[in-house]
Amino acid sequence: MEHNQSTPKLGEPYCSNCGHRLTGLIESSKCPECGKPLVEVLTRRSSQGKRYQSETTMFGLPLVSIATGPTDTETIGKARGVFAIGDKATGFVAIGGTAFGIVAIGGRAFGLFSCGGISIGLISAWGGIAIGAMASGGIAIGLLAFGGAALGVMASGGVCFGIYGLGGAPFALHRLGPGASDQQAIDAFRMFRWYFGPANFGLWNFIQPLITVFGLLFAAAGGIGLLAIFRHMRASSEAVRDSLRPR
Repeated sequence: MEHNQSTPKLGEPYCSNCGHRLTGLIESSKCPECGKPLVEVLTRRSSQGKRYQSETTMFGLPLVSIATGPTDTETIGKARGVFAIGDKATGFVAIGGTAFGIVAIGGRAFGLFSCGGISIGLISAWGGIAIGAMASGGIAIGLLAFGGAALGVMASGGVCFGIYGLGGAPFALHRLGPGASDQQAIDAFRMFRWYFGPANFGLWNFIQPLITVFGLLFAAAGGIGLLAIFRHMRASSEAVRDSLRPR
């Protein structure tokens, strides 16, 4: 198949998923490059995109980078900065359709601490599908997992699978739930009550995992934010000193 991914002209249709140009495509309901339905990905080239980068930098990156929508040279906004916001965002704190960062928030989020429709976090993850050391979501997979369906070494939720299970329908070697009260499971969940809450499958077991996951995410984002503020203040002080130096 001949690739057709050169930059579309203004007004020209293209696939928002892979960037493939769709001009002249009249006999297919899918993008010929990535296979996505046209009703989901068909868009047209415009110059309505937004681009911004702060002058102050930290670790070689702008403190703030914003890139949304297409421009004359890009089909999607690609933001890269300490705080990055865009269609595709990469940064210390990244927010976007697809986000990569220490803290990642987006439709598809990948980072140390992540939150999104599909969320993969090395430390913590929350989302429709969440995968991480501590995972919480509709479908959660992790060492410590909580969700409507949870799979992990320790798993809690509506339906859970693991070595230790706490939930409405626990399928585990050691179980806690309706008609099941394994002492090893009780001891294990008591050790991790800071994540799962009390070992009794009550209301708090639904609240505590969310508090923990979001607490870690906001703490990480806040720490990065403080570093960025200090860097900005230092850069402002340096600019003032430079302006006062005799020429």
